Amino acid sequence: MKTDLQRIVRSGMLYFYRNSFLSYAGVLVMVITLFIISSMMFFNAGSHYSIAQIKNRVDINMYFYPSTTQSVIETIGEKIKLLPQVATVEYTTREQALDSFMKKHENDALTTAALAELGTNPLGGSISIRAKDPEQYETIVDTLSGDFLTRDESLSIERLNYYQNKTIIERLTAISNSVTNIVGIITIVFILLSVSIIYSMVRLAIYANREEIHVMHLVGAQKRYIHGPFMVAGMMTGIIAALITAIILYPVSAIISTKTATFLGGFSLLQYYTDNLVMMVILLCSIGAGIGMLSAGLSVHAYINKNRHL
Repeated sequence: MKTDLQRIVRSGMLYFYRNSFLSYAGVLVMVITLFIISSMMFFNAGSHYSIAQIKNRVDINMYFYPSTTQSVIETIGEKIKLLPQVATVEYTTREQALDSFMKKHENDALTTAALAELGTNPLGGSISIRAKDPEQYETIVDTLSGDFLTRDESLSIERLNYYQNKTIIERLTAISNSVTNIVGIITIVFILLSVSIIYSMVRLAIYANREEIHVMHLVGAQKRYIHGPFMVAGMMTGIIAALITAIILYPVSAIISTKTATFLGGFSLLQYYTDNLVMMVILLCSIGAGIGMLSAGLSVHAYINKNRHL
């Protein structure tokens, strides 16, 4: 059995090298296909990382009317701390809010003059609520919007900013999903193109070796000896393309890593690639070998149906 397998593999390698032009064309198209698949994987990882970072920085800011006393704000804050979903509660007094506002607009003469003319602090205190898990924010908001607070406490709240943050996250997720779908469609197109190229390569290899195949059939060779080498040639095309793609990805990820770190909130493409190198190589080889063997299998099947005498 071992000898048979070695013979099939050797014949497959011979078919691959005999048809070098088509083999190289198949490898080239497969490299492009696997590169696009890898790019989609990188994009998904980066977008998910970026959205996760945004979610981790999201909190619920509860803003109070200026007339609300600090004692009322602290009472509400202590009640919120008792919620099982809440990790921390931080207070910002009216004075702190005004000081922060003044620093932010210190170069805005019109705003500074308007505050001076007003003569009083128009800002109220606030509470910043951090959840133990980003997925729990909506539960917290639903609780605060219910009967958790008394009527007077609810009336002292001017607004919550959670829904603004939620809208941003939902838009980012929608954009990420849309781009993923587009890249997915392009990937499918290139996979079909790869299958077509390797299919043609195997068909020509079969035609070039038709007399040898016919002789093998006449002497009673089993089908695995006739068809196996072409499956090996298709698999070789995919594996070679996968290894080339893995090599190309390293300098490409190194070059654009700084840009992705800036654009995707600290996501390092190079770090992601090196951390997942083994997994990436195995996955690319599996996809490449699968596409190659599928293409070869379809080609051999079509040839058999057309030439029933084999």
